[in-house]
Amino acid sequence: NFNTSPLTISGLEGDKYDYECVVFVISSSATASEFQCLANNDSGSSNYRVYFMRGYGATANAIADDTRGYAPVAYTHNSTVSLGKFTLSGSSGDERYFDIFQCGDNSIANEVRKSSVYWKNTADEVSSLVFKSTASINSDAHIILYRTPKEASQEKWELVDTYNASGVNYNTSPTTIFSNLKGDTDLQYKLVIRTDTGFDSRLRLRMNGDSGANYTAQRLSNNGGTISAGNSTGRNGFQWSDLNIDHDSVATIIINAESGAKRLIPSSESNNQTKGNEQDEQACWWNNTVDELTSIVLYDATNVANDTIEAKLYRRKNPNTIGDTLPFEMVEEVAVSGDFSAGHTFSGLSGDDVLLYKLEFIGDNVIAATPSLNVQINGDTGSNYSRQYLYGSTSSVAAGSATTTSMAFAFVDEESTAAMFLYPKSGNNRPILNHNAYRENTIYKQAFWWNNSSDVINSIKVFASATTSITGTLRLSKYTI
Repeated sequence: NFNTSPLTISGLEGDKYDYECVVFVISSSATASEFQCLANNDSGSSNYRVYFMRGYGATANAIADDTRGYAPVAYTHNSTVSLGKFTLSGSSGDERYFDIFQCGDNSIANEVRKSSVYWKNTADEVSSLVFKSTASINSDAHIILYRTPKEASQEKWELVDTYNASGVNYNTSPTTIFSNLKGDTDLQYKLVIRTDTGFDSRLRLRMNGDSGANYTAQRLSNNGGTISAGNSTGRNGFQWSDLNIDHDSVATIIINAESGAKRLIPSSESNNQTKGNEQDEQACWWNNTVDELTSIVLYDATNVANDTIEAKLYRRKNPNTIGDTLPFEMVEEVAVSGDFSAGHTFSGLSGDDVLLYKLEFIGDNVIAATPSLNVQINGDTGSNYSRQYLYGSTSSVAAGSATTTSMAFAFVDEESTAAMFLYPKSGNNRPILNHNAYRENTIYKQAFWWNNSSDVINSIKVFASATTSITGTLRLSKYTI
C-alpha cells in the first residue's frame, strides 16, 4: 500500500547527478489511483507546477496546474497496468525539472500522457525520491532508478562542449555556440539548453548558421492548459521555443546530423511564463541534405538581451549503438531498403530477463504513400493489442483508441524517426510507450498494451503495412542490469 507505506529512495545527490526512472505499476483494485513522485518527500500544496498533454479515449486535452503537491508518473484503474518513464534534472538554485512520458488507465479510458513538472523548491538539493499512491490500495510496482553525472560524459553520450553566457542579445549578435562539429562522423547529437530570463524571448537554432527558409517544423503545444498544433514551412531558423521563455526554461533537442537526407531534429521543451505557461513537443526538418553539420548558431527573434543561458552538447559515443541516457545494449541492427512487407523478426529474445526493450527506426524516404511499420509480439496476429494515441498534425490535434492486430509504431513517408519502449516481463499485460515524427507535419504520442499476460516474449516482428519501398535503419536494444 504505497499510500500508507510510501517507498523512499534516499542517499541521492541531485546537485551532482541527474536521474532517470522507469516505473511499472499494477493495481488489483477498481479504485483509480495516481502514482506520485515527491522530491525530498515534499508534499506541500502548490509546491509543484504541472503541465501535461494527454489523449484518453477520443479526448485530447491539456492541463496547466500551479497547485499540485507531487509529480504524477503513473496511473492505474480496474486492474490495468501503467508504465512511466521520466528524467529529473537541474540543481539547487533553480526549479528542478521532471520530464515524464507515461501510459495508464483512468476512470474514463486508457491514457497516454506527456508531462512537464517543476519542483518549485530552489534551495534544497534533491536527496531522496518518494513514491506514493493517491489511493489506499495495494499495488505491485517495479521501479528502476538510474543516475548520470551532470558535468561528465554519460553511458551512451560523450560531452562535447558547454556554452554559458549572460546578457547577450542574440538578435543583433547571433552567436555560434558550438563549432568544429563532424556530423557525418558523430551521426547524432543531444543538446540540452536551460535559460533564466525575465522577459519575452524567442530563441532559435540555426544549423551551420543557415538563416534561409530551409526549415519545416511541427509542434504539439500546451499553452496555459489549451492544447494545439501548428506547422511552419520555410521557417527562418529552427525555433525551439515557439512562444515566450521565462525563468527555468528547459529544452532537450536530438539532432540527427548525418548528411544525405533532411536532418530531423525532435525536441521537448517547457517553461513557466508569466503571460502563459507552456509545454512544447516539436519536430524540425533541416532541408539541407548536402552539407555536413559543422556548427550550431543561436539566434533570438526578439531584440532583447537575455539573462543566463547554459547549453550542453553531447555526441553519441558509438555510431553502432543507440544514443540514450539509459545504458541500452544493442541486440540487432537492420538496414531497411525496398519492399519490407515481409518484415524482419528479432528472435531469440528472453523478455523476462530484460528490464526494458527499445525499438527505434530512423527513416529516409521520399514517397507519396504513408506506410506504417507494424509490430507483432511472438507472432501474435490476433486482435490482442490495445492502442491509445495523441497526435498533432498540421493544425489539428486528435486522440483515439482501438484494438488492433498489430502495433503501428512508425509512419515512414519522408524523413521520420520513432522509438518504442516495451516493458516485457510476463505476469501482466505488457505496456508500451511510443513516439513518432514524420511527413514534416505530424507528431505522434502512443501507448499500446499487448493483452497477453502469461507468455514470455521471445520474438518481435517488424513489417511494413504496404509493399512501397522503404529506406532506413531499424534497431532493437535492451536495458539490463
